[in-house]
Amino acid sequence: MINATLILQIIHFGIACFAVDRLILRTAVSQIRDEKKKADRQAKRIEDSQEQIFLLNQEKEIAWRSVQERLKALIPEYKRYGIIQHVQPREEVSLISKQKVAAYQNEIAHEIIERVEHVH
Repeated sequence: MINATLILQIIHFGIACFAVDRLILRTAVSQIRDEKKKADRQAKRIEDSQEQIFLLNQEKEIAWRSVQERLKALIPEYKRYGIIQHVQPREEVSLISKQKVAAYQNEIAHEIIERVEHVH
């Protein structure tokens, strides 16, 4: 003879398995799939944005090259008319010693004095 409590336990176990499967697992799997879809859409948007940034950078480079070429074409005319004086490129220095600062100050002072003397 089979015990009645054993049959009830089997029935309760079946109901619990059904509830866990339908209510918890399927909901969780559905939410996981939704999150994956959202992540995929976000990745696609990021990829599209990166591609657009790349294209805009290319356009910027093309425009910059065009400006440089036009400027190179115009610079000889400026030099011919004496509008632009030749300027030596600056020396880029991260730290300037006190000696160089003093030397630059002396040069600037002498240049100012010379120009002021030429005015009078």
